[in-house]
Amino acid sequence: MKRISLLRHAKAEREGRGGPRDFDRPLNARGRKAAAAMGRVLAAAPPDVALCSPAARAKETWARAARALPGPVETIFFDALYAGHMAGRDATGPRAWLERAQGLPDARAHLLVIGHNPGLRLMALALLDAAASDAAAARRLEEKFPTGALARFAFDVARWADIRPGAGRLEALIYPADLEDPL
Repeated sequence: MKRISLLRHAKAEREGRGGPRDFDRPLNARGRKAAAAMGRVLAAAPPDVALCSPAARAKETWARAARALPGPVETIFFDALYAGHMAGRDATGPRAWLERAQGLPDARAHLLVIGHNPGLRLMALALLDAAASDAAAARRLEEKFPTGALARFAFDVARWADIRPGAGRLEALIYPADLEDPL
């Protein structure tokens, strides 16, 4: 069994006149709280490797979430995760990180990807096996994948090379607003 969790970066400061450029935007107060809360969710089934966008808001989301984990997680900063965001609906970014996932050592069981929309949502929809998934979670995913949301997929394969689009069982889709601590 292999697992892929997709974490959209948490809410960030707006880009604007005199503010940081898109790549450098930090999390806002709401985003910092949501990232920490998602870390507590991830602690129940921690990843053993993370692919993270190099953008500041994704790196900060991961840093805050990782504080809740029981130990360190190998982290790979992967430019294609940000490139997919900048390319809009182009699937280059999601395709590149899926290929990276397929090349992981099989001793790894759980990959966490921290990235941006629209690329992250497009990949979640591409991975989804709707018939095998939690129906309510699949419907929510089709509606939206908001900032700070976490989608957890399971694949009934032993090797990362065997991960295929359309074969992921969506086990959970958690929005920050779903958690006990109100944001």
